[in-house]
Amino acid sequence: MMRSRIYRTASLMVGALMAGALLLGTVSCTTLRLPADPGREAFKETDRPPSGWIGNDPTAIAQDLYSGRDVGAGKYAEELVAVRSDAEQPVLLFARLNITDDSVRGIRYRLEFAPRGDQWELVWVGTQVTCWPGRGHRNWSTQRCT
Repeated sequence: MMRSRIYRTASLMVGALMAGALLLGTVSCTTLRLPADPGREAFKETDRPPSGWIGNDPTAIAQDLYSGRDVGAGKYAEELVAVRSDAEQPVLLFARLNITDDSVRGIRYRLEFAPRGDQWELVWVGTQVTCWPGRGHRNWSTQRCT
């Protein structure tokens, strides 16, 4: 019960910070909207980053690990959504859109967390991509862009 309250409070704080970023026009972000879960099987499993995957709040961990820092010019956007927000295993989708790549338009991460003591650990990461027009599929997929 306590972990659930902490998770909701921390998520609201991250949402407030992202709302401030929206006002500055730096990123587009949504938090804690529960869309249909595409499931782990729809993603290609990938390695976790070398560090930074344990912390107090899954949304903050996702932002710290996957938010674009050098995104270049254009209409770059990020979206962070919870597809499962239970207290035992939160699952987030973190999408980076309009990235500066000649074939990949966006990359989406499925991030699964588990409790580790009084913190959260990123235990599984999967990816999908979407392609620019004329460079392959336009939906989220594990297939490569051309």
